[in-house]
Amino acid sequence: MSATQGPFKHHLHPPVVQFSARRSAWAGYLIAMLAVTGLAVLGAWLAQTADHPLAGARLGVAAGLWLSATSGALHWWWTNPAAMLHWNGQQWTMAGAGGDALPVELEVLMDFQSYLLIQAWSQGRVRSRSWFLLERKTDPQSWPALRRAVYFRAHADLPFAGGPAH
Repeated sequence: MSATQGPFKHHLHPPVVQFSARRSAWAGYLIAMLAVTGLAVLGAWLAQTADHPLAGARLGVAAGLWLSATSGALHWWWTNPAAMLHWNGQQWTMAGAGGDALPVELEVLMDFQSYLLIQAWSQGRVRSRSWFLLERKTDPQSWPALRRAVYFRAHADLPFAGGPAH
């Protein structure tokens, strides 16, 4: 008897789950730490090459690149949308501040057990992508169901068990 046959096949389907995706403080700390580290490296490099005739020009270019990268990362973090992700047993939807739920596809980019870096994209008229760092501490009770749902690949022969996650 295969895994998709018999009385236990409903256990293969992840339960309905809702999870709040919001700006991650951990990601903000990481960006700030990398920005400070980059600035320290720039300072050390300036101290080592201060006597070079092109030190000012090099520093200007390097500082401009650092500022661009840092401001881009902080802008991404600050404007990262808050959304409610919902798995209904068949597909994912994402509802933003406006409340309209749009169907989305989710892809796990990195899995740190207590954190998931995911990419959500919609296939609507305008193809849009959002990245979220989901944290277990946001909703510890729903975390196992969320993990099962993001890794689930639908099979047509599996019936939906339904019901909320416990």
